[in-house]
Amino acid sequence: MPDANEFAEFLRRIRAGDQQAAVELVQQYEPFIRREVRTRLRNAQLSRLLDSMDLCQSVLASFFVRVAAGDYELEQPQDLLKLLVVMTRNKLAYQARKHHARRRDNRRIAASRVEELEMAAAGPSPSQIVAGQELLREFCRRLTTEERQLMDLRNQGRSWNCVTFLQAAMNPAGPSGVCLRLAEDGTVRLTVSDATLNELREVLSRPEIRRKRCSLTDEVVTAFLATVARVATSQTSVPVVFTYARDPKDEPYVNLAITMQATYLVSFDDDLLDLMKEDNADGRALRALAPNLVILTPPQFLRAIRTAKGQP
Repeated sequence: MPDANEFAEFLRRIRAGDQQAAVELVQQYEPFIRREVRTRLRNAQLSRLLDSMDLCQSVLASFFVRVAAGDYELEQPQDLLKLLVVMTRNKLAYQARKHHARRRDNRRIAASRVEELEMAAAGPSPSQIVAGQELLREFCRRLTTEERQLMDLRNQGRSWNCVTFLQAAMNPAGPSGVCLRLAEDGTVRLTVSDATLNELREVLSRPEIRRKRCSLTDEVVTAFLATVARVATSQTSVPVVFTYARDPKDEPYVNLAITMQATYLVSFDDDLLDLMKEDNADGRALRALAPNLVILTPPQFLRAIRTAKGQP
């Protein structure tokens, strides 16, 4: 089993679309998924309809989609295994409910349709698919418009901090959107700078983003930017006291947090999150400048706020 640092690097490669990392993941975890499927497919009718290979492909494809979008917080291999097992059980339960509700004549059905399982139907095993780059191509094909845009922005060099704002604009009900609402109701203080606001405005005005995400109309974007400007404390001058060679695009956000003496910096960016590690030299330098600063993902931040308010 890899240690915590090795596992964190492994997940970073997965999120970045590293094919070899995907191969390693499937090789290590596919047997556990298929065993879970076989163990739970004891219903004779469902066992004729569903195949362990197909369900395994579905679980893996869903995992690649969601982990790239930053949805999962996994600290060790056991967390990943537990997640994949839960995803497998959920998919099995979903299929069982659907077939029961439709009262199908299972004797007349040889297999479920492709769209019902949300996966490729017959074909090679997941290991073979990944080895041939098929699973990664399928993973990209299955991305929602929002997820594809987020990946495109990251691949184009946009910081995840800007993407966190973009997530809030595109999905107000998601974790990033809820974080913004905490600033709106005065629970937390949001700080921005000219540099971070300019990046956000530029991204939201890009034709390819607006064209792919129909909900980002002129009215929605104008209202979102107005909300950020209204609820945020703006800092025009931000001295550069911290440099980060690993990812210079993160520097404006870190320096803003230092200047404003922020308690939290909220981001899905692995480079930023790694600054919290004790053995990270840049992290030690940051703690010397801002000893009270904590870097968290949006879900982690929301939990911290609930804990501070005495909520479960």
